[in-house]
Amino acid sequence: MLGGFFKKRKNRTFNYIPQHYDESNERKLPENNFAKYRKSWEDAGKAGRTRKNAEVSKRLIIIFLVLVLIALYFLDFDLSIFTRAK
Repeated sequence: MLGGFFKKRKNRTFNYIPQHYDESNERKLPENNFAKYRKSWEDAGKAGRTRKNAEVSKRLIIIFLVLVLIALYFLDFDLSIFTRAK
């Protein structure tokens, strides 16, 4: 009596056959799509970890600090908040 109540319902299946589908005419992707790019990707990663980038980052930090100081000068930032009050 309760056996059918707790039984899971099976999914419906359909035997659909497409009219205009031909598997041999469809475009197939290559199996190793990214294998030929792996070597150049690794070389680019190694080139990104050179000393030249360290020089560029130092230069960017200096430029950023100069721009911040110029902005603080134009905004009349009071540097006395960093000194100890007696």
